[in-house]
Amino acid sequence: MGHSVERQADEATFTLAEACRNSTPTTDELFSNLPKEGYVLVGILSLFTFLTIVLFVEEISFFCKYFRQPSRTILVLACFPVFSLTALLGVVIPKSGTVVDLIANGFFGTCMYNFGRLMSTYMGGQRRMWLDMKPHRTMSFSVLPCCCCCLCLPKARLQESNYNRVQWLIIQVAFVRPLLSLIAVALWTNGSYNPGRFDSRNPHVHMTVINVASTMLAVYGLMVTKVALTPDLGVSHRISGKIFSVQLALVSTILSNVIIGILVYNDVITCGPLFPSRTRGEEIYHCVVVLLMLPFGLVGRRFFRCESDDASLPERRGATLVASLCSVTAKKNQASQFPGETII
Repeated sequence: MGHSVERQADEATFTLAEACRNSTPTTDELFSNLPKEGYVLVGILSLFTFLTIVLFVEEISFFCKYFRQPSRTILVLACFPVFSLTALLGVVIPKSGTVVDLIANGFFGTCMYNFGRLMSTYMGGQRRMWLDMKPHRTMSFSVLPCCCCCLCLPKARLQESNYNRVQWLIIQVAFVRPLLSLIAVALWTNGSYNPGRFDSRNPHVHMTVINVASTMLAVYGLMVTKVALTPDLGVSHRISGKIFSVQLALVSTILSNVIIGILVYNDVITCGPLFPSRTRGEEIYHCVVVLLMLPFGLVGRRFFRCESDDASLPERRGATLVASLCSVTAKKNQASQFPGETII
């Protein structure tokens, strides 16, 4: 009888000593020992994620209704619900924290790439942009976040070859971040990928450096493009506000992750009654991300949800082809009805 009571007590309580052994709890262990305040917090986080997704669905409806080419804009704004949803999964499934972070980071690389392509789309596409571009325009490389203090950097002519080289700074992030995520998942399944451990032998440290460098290069490419195209896009397309909303998501996720990792490494964030210190840091990070993505999504909606953005977009090939076929068919029908007249 005494052994049965002891066994039930051991199963019902996830003790502090057990939590401090670097053992991340499962979802069942988490919710069976979660206090009432924890359930309230999970409810608030779920509500924030739900509202972020509802906001995104409303944006999809708007863009599909008023935009001829909404896909790139939708993919850029998808970073907010993706970050929020993956972070919520990281909260309620603590063991999945590393995987969901890798998925979110990999997806954000595609958002950066699509945003770079979106700016040329606002100019009417690559061909129209260079036809309408005035000669003797220049590109400045003394911009944030890499070279804002290097005022001595020479300017380059704003021509197609130089513009494409800058675009490669943006394009590379669409390949580097997903590739790093794939490698990190493989290392994580092998037990070799350990976020929160600042050790030169830990692959997480080296991959984080590469990830940050790749992301900063992409942001630098966006800023160079933005400065070069501001005379054409600055007011009508609110390009500065669009870049600002994307940078909010980028900076908030990187800075909060680095700051919390430093706090965990210096034992400022210690183990709690449910989590070891590293997992507790991940839970705090995921909570912060969920709470931030809703207001950041509203900022993105403010600058992206604009009908005037569609005015300069090129016609879709399919729509143009259908219009041409309809015109040819109408002329043939008219010619058959009036064989003696010439149809122009």
